[in-house]
Amino acid sequence: MKKKPKGKQNWFKVQFEKHPYLYTFVIGWPILFYIIGEFIDPIVGYRFDYVLVIIFFSFPFIIFFLWFRKNKLTIKSFYKEIKSFYKKIKSFYKRKKKIFNRIYYSFGATFALVAIYLIAVIISIGGITNFKERVELEYSIFQSKRSTYDICNFSEHVLFRGFGDFTRFEFKYWTQYFDYFEEKEIKYKSEINIKKANSFLPFYKGDPEEQIKLARYYKNNELYIFNPCKSTRLLLKAAHQGNKTAQEMFAASLYGFGQYAKKEKVKDMNLKNPALAYRYAHLLDNLWGKSETPKNPEAFKYLKFSSDAGYLRAKEDLLSIYIDNFKMSNCKSIIEINNYLAEQKSFLNFNDALLANMGRIYGDRQKKIYKCLGSKPNFPKAFSILENLPRHTWLQNKSSSYRSLYPALFYLNGWGEVNQNHKKAYELFNNCNEGVHKSAIPKCIAYLSYMNFKGLGVEKNSDKGLDLAIKLIEKTPITKDKEDSSASGSVIPCGGTQYDFILSDSDDEEKKSQYRKLIMACLNKADEKANIKSLENYIKTSMVDHFKNPELFETINYLGEPQ
Repeated sequence: MKKKPKGKQNWFKVQFEKHPYLYTFVIGWPILFYIIGEFIDPIVGYRFDYVLVIIFFSFPFIIFFLWFRKNKLTIKSFYKEIKSFYKKIKSFYKRKKKIFNRIYYSFGATFALVAIYLIAVIISIGGITNFKERVELEYSIFQSKRSTYDICNFSEHVLFRGFGDFTRFEFKYWTQYFDYFEEKEIKYKSEINIKKANSFLPFYKGDPEEQIKLARYYKNNELYIFNPCKSTRLLLKAAHQGNKTAQEMFAASLYGFGQYAKKEKVKDMNLKNPALAYRYAHLLDNLWGKSETPKNPEAFKYLKFSSDAGYLRAKEDLLSIYIDNFKMSNCKSIIEINNYLAEQKSFLNFNDALLANMGRIYGDRQKKIYKCLGSKPNFPKAFSILENLPRHTWLQNKSSSYRSLYPALFYLNGWGEVNQNHKKAYELFNNCNEGVHKSAIPKCIAYLSYMNFKGLGVEKNSDKGLDLAIKLIEKTPITKDKEDSSASGSVIPCGGTQYDFILSDSDDEEKKSQYRKLIMACLNKADEKANIKSLENYIKTSMVDHFKNPELFETINYLGEPQ
């Protein structure tokens, strides 16, 4: 057998034979990481995270142990070299001992000064407890800055930022606790003695009143600016000096923790203050992140008091409790709270109020509000909401469903007290024809096509009606099944076939194209009467799916029949 030329030998194989343990580690460790992350961890769950970490980090030690067993002699010689090197270093140190001593003394003096400074700070701010709370706050701020949602840049992250009235609500929702402690808003720094309020000197505690003023300065209600990190730092400093207002403000704040947010401490505070009552309710029954009815009657009492006083966070929590633990006896409260929050321009509640009153109940919240309405739509109320859309929001865009599809349905069908106006409806359907809300576009096109065929709001034009019907087929999404979130819920019968826009190979663009062409060809061959019938079916199935309320469409006009 011929020996393989040296140059032709597999380089990786050669290297692996020379250093088997090194390459086992380099290759094996990432593979182990992948196996644990992808296969083992999802199965065993979080309870075994520590076990998996131990396994993962044991791997290098196992490799090292095996290598050690194999290379004892090599290691011994290496150890001798290390020992020799250590002796040389030791000899060098003895010769240069004076220089090293100076370095030691410098480091020692520095650490001593730091220790003295920390002791001075601890004493000056009132002891270990206060120091611990300061550190805890700074750690929380540090963690926040590392997260996606940096609370210190709160103003940049306000939900619906730049969305007019919705922004105003969200800002108030998170900062309202400030409003219950001082009436005057600090707008200018000239109103504050900054030097008295803030200092890094260890023995200077600062003036609590000025600190509260500066804390309030970091909240601007007009520009929706708020820095809770700077604000809370100042409140905690003032609280540590025994300022009662600062203690209460800190307890109610976003960062409320420690001694001032303990149940026993908050109990002795002014619980007639809605922000503190809200905090106390949560402390009594640990309500954070829960939606069940509080088991502690006192907790529910204070939560309801805070809600009745207009505290937005309490109202939202109470509404969630009523909805998640639905009882018809709570319907009056559900309607009142949701309407109040909607009027305050909470997008969630505004949307729930509008859709529930229209009879669109695709979500659990709308379903329960609709039940409270007697399972009947309140079209006059819904139309009133549409006429009073919040300013400076995307809702005001003429292509949004709130300015096109929904009001068009009212004018087309004469829902509620709205007079039928087919021409107005046609204009509104046209607005969403190329709108930003893609889910509404097929429905608008279907109505435009139908109205051209029937001559509703526009001169009868069967050719244009057919062109729009073809466009409808192009715009209707094709999905794999009805459970798919992109499903249109639309069915168009043609030539004896029910086309439901469900295709198992919906990822295949060519098959989707063929499917659409098949429907288009069928519509082109069909007569006008058949196409109108197809459109009527499409409109009904798509709108029933949109509203998730089939009973409603059995009782109302939805095809623009004269009333």
